[in-house]
This record gives sequence, C-alpha cells and structure tokens, in this order.
Amino acid sequence: MRYKWVDERWAKHEQENWNDMLALFIRHDMARDEVRTKAIVQILAGNDTAASAFRGFFLYLMTNHWVCAKLRREVDEAVGGAGASG
Repeated sequence: MRYKWVDERWAKHEQENWNDMLALFIRHDMARDEVRTKAIVQILAGNDTAASAFRGFFLYLMTNHWVCAKLRREVDEAVGGAGASG
C-alpha cells in the first residue's frame, strides 16, 4: 500500500509525459524496487536536500562574482531597478 503511487506511475509511465524525478528514475531503466526506495528517500530527505541545494547555490554565487553580478542585473531588470543590488 505504501508504494501504491509508485506502482500506479510505473504502470502508466509510457502513456504519460511526466517530467519529474520519479519519471527520470523510471526512464533510466531502474528496477521497480530501486525506484520505490529512491522515491521514499527523496521524500524523506526533501528538507535536507533543499537546504543543501540552497547552500550550494549561495556558495556558488559567493565564489563566482561575475555570476552574482549577472544575477543582480537580471533581478534589477525584472523588478524595474527597485534596488536589488543594494
């Protein structure tokens, strides 16, 4: 029962055009048990994963000043120069 949603997606993965991690796992020919395990891990690790992604993103910005400057310009343009470069 706990894997019902994985099994439902598995059964119709060829008819649907999903574009998410579960679809990626299935398209890369992982075994059903492995897909089930990875799906549960992704859900349980979601908070830590998001925090890690944000840490990596901000580290990248802090260590690549040209990227940070470009992002600031894009944000300034998007918000009409309202002071994102602060």
